[in-house]
Amino acid sequence: MLCIRNASGEDVIARQLANFVETCLQQAGPESPTILALKRYLRGVCGLPRFRQRLVLSDGTLLADNEALTQIEAQLVLLAFCETTETEEAALRHAAAKGKTEMVENLLQRPQDPDLGYPRPLLLACGFGHLEAARLLLEAEADTSTADMDGATPLSLACQSGHSEIVRLLLQARATSSANTNNVTPLLYACQDGHAEVASLLLEARVDIDHATNAGHTPLFMASQNGHTQVARLWLAGKADAGKASTKHVTPLLIASQSGHLQVVRLLLKARVDPSKSDHNHVTPLLLASQDGKVEITELLLSARADVGKAEIHGETPLLWACLAGHLGIAGLLLEARADVDQARDDGATPLMLACQNGHLQLAKRLLDSRVDPGRSSKNGMTPMWFAEQAGNLELIRLLQASSDDSLRSAKRARH
Repeated sequence: MLCIRNASGEDVIARQLANFVETCLQQAGPESPTILALKRYLRGVCGLPRFRQRLVLSDGTLLADNEALTQIEAQLVLLAFCETTETEEAALRHAAAKGKTEMVENLLQRPQDPDLGYPRPLLLACGFGHLEAARLLLEAEADTSTADMDGATPLSLACQSGHSEIVRLLLQARATSSANTNNVTPLLYACQDGHAEVASLLLEARVDIDHATNAGHTPLFMASQNGHTQVARLWLAGKADAGKASTKHVTPLLIASQSGHLQVVRLLLKARVDPSKSDHNHVTPLLLASQDGKVEITELLLSARADVGKAEIHGETPLLWACLAGHLGIAGLLLEARADVDQARDDGATPLMLACQNGHLQLAKRLLDSRVDPGRSSKNGMTPMWFAEQAGNLELIRLLQASSDDSLRSAKRARH
């Protein structure tokens, strides 16, 4: 017979041992159940974790946790937290931070409040990835919502560091995915740092998939910014809003294009996002890819029918930026996509002027082959020839002179 009574003498458990073990301690494992297993069961009865329970025989003998569970009559004594010095508080924080499991166990058995001191022991165990220390603290009912000075919770720190087993443990303990002071959630941490397994666990826990930071950065935005293809794929499969923009209207596609993350760009375009959606300065993904010489991303964007002539607030087009930077291959792609070879920016500068300004001879040839007007001037009266002369580039000067002569001959033939 197993008989456990509370301090007032009322039966807490009064059952045949074999029946109790079979029905109540199935999770104790194949080995003989122990007093520890009994205390874990009693948590659901008395409402206090095992660290605050003592089982005492009638002769005053205290039953140890590692003793085998036998037919006994014992009194269940429930303990309040003991008084704790600053040294003892520091000892538990140290043990949690270093993963010293036995030390954590001993301090909790005093029983010591697991939520004393700062930073809280659970924050340290989760942040440094000490699974067993975290497990003990959670068993002692440490507060999962405790936060550091920036508002990061144990779940946030575990997600940020990619400690998937600790994340799983915290979710089982019903830790919430609350945000820090910058509105960054655990999920955002996981996506920012590319922890796919952690992100998957949070997705299964049905967290808000499109929650954004104060700057409007969603989990998908962060994964796209940092090139975490696997995480981006997870989020798109989870029906994240692929076109949701930041407070400055920067989309995941825009940031992925700027950062040169080809596979992420491919995924986003496959999700049918708008390839020409611009930010607050009217900058498009194609503009950024053209400026930075990202040929494969430019090809993908053009295949998705990105607007080849869409300009930013100063009138800069993808072709203008490609010519200024000397990206011959990208300029060729844009011209094949029927970019306007004479489309100028607000000050009247044309693609040919910008190519000549920086001495891009082959690019100038490509533009002239597209029948650009070699004599066109900007609003300040500057022509391609003026730029070539300023740079002292004899080859460009000859090229422009020859093109001008050809243009004059063509004009004369047209008049006759």
